[in-house]
Amino acid sequence: MEQTIQRKDKKTVIIQFLLSLGMLLLTVIAAFFMIHRVAGIGIEESMIFEIGVGIVTMAAAAMLLMIVALDQTPQDESGVIFTILVILVYIGAAATNVLWDFSGSPMMRIHNIIITTFSFLSTVLLEPLFWMYQYELLRTEKERSQTAINAVFLCSIFNIAATVILSALEILFYIDNDGIYHIGYGYPIVLLLPIILSIINVILNIRSQIAPLKRAVLLIFSVSPVLVTILNNIYFPDVQIVQSVLLLDLMLIYGVIHMDRSMEYAERGRVLAEQSRDLTEKRTQIMVSQIQPHFIYNTLNTISALCEEDPLLARDVTVKFADYLRGNLHSIQDNRLEPFSKELEHTMTYLWIEEQRFGDLLKTKLDIGCTDFLLPPLTLQPLVENAVKHGICEAEDGGTVTIRTRRENGSVIITVADDGVGFDVAELDGESKGIGIDNVRKRLQLLCGGELSITSIPGYGTEATIRMDENSVNRLEKGENEP
Repeated sequence: MEQTIQRKDKKTVIIQFLLSLGMLLLTVIAAFFMIHRVAGIGIEESMIFEIGVGIVTMAAAAMLLMIVALDQTPQDESGVIFTILVILVYIGAAATNVLWDFSGSPMMRIHNIIITTFSFLSTVLLEPLFWMYQYELLRTEKERSQTAINAVFLCSIFNIAATVILSALEILFYIDNDGIYHIGYGYPIVLLLPIILSIINVILNIRSQIAPLKRAVLLIFSVSPVLVTILNNIYFPDVQIVQSVLLLDLMLIYGVIHMDRSMEYAERGRVLAEQSRDLTEKRTQIMVSQIQPHFIYNTLNTISALCEEDPLLARDVTVKFADYLRGNLHSIQDNRLEPFSKELEHTMTYLWIEEQRFGDLLKTKLDIGCTDFLLPPLTLQPLVENAVKHGICEAEDGGTVTIRTRRENGSVIITVADDGVGFDVAELDGESKGIGIDNVRKRLQLLCGGELSITSIPGYGTEATIRMDENSVNRLEKGENEP
């Protein structure tokens, strides 16, 4: 069975790309708005720095998502979760940028509470999502525990509900009458689950069998969300840099882990392509080896029959056949495409030998409109052999084999026709004459994308038609696409 390399689903690429474009557009709008607001009012330098960092973080998150979208590596569950992590960091950075405009404004107190709650939610979700990301990244199929995933999911739902309720009750944080943000005494409650999951992530990471560099990168992100959030809110409450640090972590993860997987994917694709080419060559060799014995066997039968009827002619035929094998054995055993003129020469030698046996019962007619193209070796001769053996030889009065070539509607067409007894085309399946025809059809498809069709009417004759795309022929004439 042939192995194929799976590519990322086009729908996933489109969704990720459109999301990244939307995020970039929103970032540009936010940047213009912030510049306008900063120019209109006087603010502290630290606030200008925070706004700038927030805008850069939003733009960088959008660009990272665009890079992920353009990456052709197929996405598993860990890839999907990574995309969600990038989007959450973007939402957190956007919420932080909006908050500075509400800060110190008593009239915007409700808006401040709502946006701050969203900011907390984006941060609270990061640790459980990263647990799922690392879990999916490091596990094997046998290790997958749906119970563990469900438990983390339910705890996350509880944490989301607790964040919303505690925010509404102003226990998680509160906004004073002057519009200033303060941490509430309920703040440690929503950090409990992220802290537990952070510890689990560290343990899971240490126990995993991965490269030291990957382990270090995952360890950094295992503790970053909780540690940076706590330090930022306790020691630097006026400058929110949590999302920026987390985005740097995600970029590091993508650079070390996902790019490594992309290179592995590319290498696997190269190996599979080589294996596919080898498999194609082996298939072709098998099919050619099936045809060669038929050709040699039938030719020797012809010589054997002539030994009794005309020994001198049998000697001439033997010498000619020996010269033919000596001069063309390499071509017969080769899988590479050869000029039609050479294939026609092979076929005419076969017909000459058969004409010595059947005399006037076998006639040959050529209508050659073009010869400047290539085709697989032993493509024409088996079709002519079938026409002689199963068409002309079975007709009481013999008949004529006609070989035609022409160009038509961008295709090169080769036709082998006989006016012999004809047959029911359904008889090709399982019949001896079907072996050669089936081999020719498969080798045409494998080596040059050609097609073979057979039409026959009992009592009137048979016609075999090869059709090859002229563009492929032109490329082949330039030496391209040859093994």
